Amino acid sequence: MENNNRGSDKKWSDGIPKHYDPKSISAVSFAKARARELKTIHTDMGVARPVTPVMTLQKHMRRRAMSHDIKRFPCRLRRTAEYRMQKIMADAKKKTIDKLHSRRHRRRPKNLREEFAKRQQDKAWLETHLWHAKRFKMTLLWGYRLPLHPSDKSLRAAYRSTVRHCTIQDVSFYGVVEVKGCEMEILDGLNRLTSTETGLRFGAKMYTPGQHHGDVMLYHQDRYPYGAITKVQFVWKPPAAAEPPSDGGDGSSKLMEERQLWIWVHPSAFMEALSAIRSAVNSVSIQVNDLRGELTRLRLRGPQATAVITDGLKAASMPVPKEDETHSYWWQQKIYKNPKLQNIHREHDQFWEKVTNVQSCTELPSRCVLGFTVRDPRVLLPIQRTKVETDPTQRDYSSHSRCPFPTLSQTASHIWEEDIRRDLAASMLPTHEINELRRNLLIPGSPLDLGSRESRVPVLLLQSPGVQRSTRQDGPSVGSSPLGFGSGWDVVLPKKWSPFFWMGFVYRGARAVGLKEEGNTYLHQGVPRVPEDHPDTRAGREFDETQEGDLQDAFMRRVPAKRVNHAKLGFLSPFRCPWRMLLSEWMTRVKVDVSVDDISATSSQEREDGELYVLRSKTHLRQLQVSVGISSKQERRGIRNGSKAQNGRRSKNDNPDDLKSSLEGLRSLDQRALVWVRVELLQKGTPEAFSMICLPKEADIEALRGKRPNPEPQETLKKQFRLDRNPKKKQKKLAAASGDTKGSKAKVTRLTFKERVAGAKLLELNSRTIIGFVTSGGYVLSRGKGHAVGFCCLPGLLELAEISSSYVLVRGTKSTQYRFASITVMT
Repeated sequence: MENNNRGSDKKWSDGIPKHYDPKSISAVSFAKARARELKTIHTDMGVARPVTPVMTLQKHMRRRAMSHDIKRFPCRLRRTAEYRMQKIMADAKKKTIDKLHSRRHRRRPKNLREEFAKRQQDKAWLETHLWHAKRFKMTLLWGYRLPLHPSDKSLRAAYRSTVRHCTIQDVSFYGVVEVKGCEMEILDGLNRLTSTETGLRFGAKMYTPGQHHGDVMLYHQDRYPYGAITKVQFVWKPPAAAEPPSDGGDGSSKLMEERQLWIWVHPSAFMEALSAIRSAVNSVSIQVNDLRGELTRLRLRGPQATAVITDGLKAASMPVPKEDETHSYWWQQKIYKNPKLQNIHREHDQFWEKVTNVQSCTELPSRCVLGFTVRDPRVLLPIQRTKVETDPTQRDYSSHSRCPFPTLSQTASHIWEEDIRRDLAASMLPTHEINELRRNLLIPGSPLDLGSRESRVPVLLLQSPGVQRSTRQDGPSVGSSPLGFGSGWDVVLPKKWSPFFWMGFVYRGARAVGLKEEGNTYLHQGVPRVPEDHPDTRAGREFDETQEGDLQDAFMRRVPAKRVNHAKLGFLSPFRCPWRMLLSEWMTRVKVDVSVDDISATSSQEREDGELYVLRSKTHLRQLQVSVGISSKQERRGIRNGSKAQNGRRSKNDNPDDLKSSLEGLRSLDQRALVWVRVELLQKGTPEAFSMICLPKEADIEALRGKRPNPEPQETLKKQFRLDRNPKKKQKKLAAASGDTKGSKAKVTRLTFKERVAGAKLLELNSRTIIGFVTSGGYVLSRGKGHAVGFCCLPGLLELAEISSSYVLVRGTKSTQYRFASITVMT
């Protein structure tokens, strides 16, 4: 057979060289050719060293008795063998002691408490940790072991419970800061940490009576809009429950009263907020206490949250103390001997009876506060798990049965008093005694009456209104969920009582959720998460750094063939939103002068340091919302109807002079600002975190207006960031071309992602100009579309307003396809 590819027949015969002889091999030439490989193998294997003294002896000198008899060793090895034997015996004794403890011994309450205390040395547990650990995926965040998501169900099941029934979450990891002192001095100090531009503050007339709870954004002293700390929730102790009670004088005398304030702070920024509050209210007469571990908080969300709470919480009675009782309880000393408090307790009972007739918590005033003293939930625990729901057909719609607004006295609760909380934890009846009494009942399943021994637990109920703007009236861009979505109650309890109330609510049909389900609910509501959606805070930056490291490690654990080349797709930071780079390039693009006179000295200094801030001024956000948003339903249907005059443009009825003056006022602000926005995809697609939000070109709007089959543009690949499949071969080729013989043998060094994208410009890399990034996104079930929330830079939104468009382009980190989306500025 001819072989045209191998050369002449003299050198080749049937494709085999004639000098090749498989029957013999030259050992010298073979070893010489593979000397480097043999050296590498010899280095990797290392030199075998004796592990035990026995191994140092020759085989004929080794004896079996050497394992327990040191005298069998030679004299020169006896000291080494004795030391090793003592160490082995100590380790064996420790292992033996551990194995001797039976399961029954380990499960004793005392030993369990000791074991749990050891496991909490470097982290804190919630009181419901043991219940969650058996049913949830747990994660370590902010110094707590927190439930991430349940092991059995998905987000769809949790969303269904939020819409139709009720969900429950333990948010006791929020720390509580207690501020006690003169009301005027407290407000003078706390007002330095807040701003009136962001909304109502601690001293608002709506909050100071204690009938409503609120939230506010904290800043470092006199540094607004920079220096953000975190968003906190607070509630005032009602004056009616304060000691001594108010004398009904003028307003100035009320401001001089001793008041008490509770502030709930996220654990990621607790110490920062606590130090800021202490420095702001630096007064001898004001006390700032850390109440972490003193209070617990359970969060119930859903239309049936009121039904679950009213069925699980029953008003406690105050019986007459018996003469033969040796123990005196707090309610006997506090309520039974005080006629005024007895009347308040009766008002609570009457009001609670009317609350049971309420179909939804939205029928009560928004953010209202209720205080009650309820029975021990262990006594009221159902025999089997049920699903409590309200029946509209059984409701009494008469005028006398309607639930009135809670009065000032009905918001009072004894949970504010430290001595009562301490006595309540000490006098709690053990659970095993209650179970023993229930077992000894003559009629199984009959109610258990403990009399005065039953604990009376003071609680505090905080109402949450949920979504307060209907999407049917304001259009799909304003929100993605129905009116009242996410409404419910927060139950504030004394320490040691949350596991019992938790079981009572779960046995009545409340579905337990974790942090993942909570984030999905916030996405449906359009509410920023803490600290993920606060990039101008220290806690937000630390969370971004931790998240970037975790995602980077997970990305590098994949095989190289399964790693996405993000630089080739135009992403310079695929696992973190590059806010500083975005604002820096936009400042250069619009040529903003950093030395303008209308900016305060503090803001100018922060601009020089490169710090950014989030625009939270209600007035400026409304102006920006009008400038960017669409004003009527007909305009929102413009793309659908194909109207040339109303396709992504503002209405002609809008006054151009007003819009122009509004834009001029926004341009006078400090431009190093991020704006909280929400995007809704017009067609298919699901946005993900770290997706880019871009400005559309005129051709993109024309393509969308013309109703083309595929009007969405597509980004080109960046070939300059293409990875070399064989970098060693390329290095040898370059070395041979340059005549460098050493360069071809040098070790190949692969460039990191940051080294490859060094010098690239964020705004110049892609064909569409980036104005922001997505922080959280997904498929919203209530709308059947992809929704996302994120931030856009203020200069980019102003440029979007100039082109009179409220549509943007969104592209994910793993795709080159842009998606059209409507954008809304959230206030």
